[in-house]
Amino acid sequence: MSQHSFSDLVGFTTAAHDLPPDQVVAYLDEFVRGFDVLCDQHGTEKIKTIGDCYMAVAGIDDDGVGGAKAIGRLALAMLEANSRRPPLGAQHMRLRVGLHCGPATAGVIGDTRFS
Repeated sequence: MSQHSFSDLVGFTTAAHDLPPDQVVAYLDEFVRGFDVLCDQHGTEKIKTIGDCYMAVAGIDDDGVGGAKAIGRLALAMLEANSRRPPLGAQHMRLRVGLHCGPATAGVIGDTRFS
């Protein structure tokens, strides 16, 4: 059984709409890099990012209890880190985090991407 964390920035698309692309990309790069560090610190693994959405997993080694603790700690650390981030343009971004515990399936979707 694995545990998953899904997060995204509330209102990101609206906040980024009128900003220069390089500013938006720099913001997202810092956002993802920071969460990558947190994944390493908490023994979790980033699975995928799409724009402002970040997905991580723990417990894929069949350690359900340890994975649940790790993903919960990651979620709390992500919320804390995001509260210290500068605004995007004029808007402070709130982070929305969801957790899921249960079976996971992975595979190749299409011909060239592992998901």
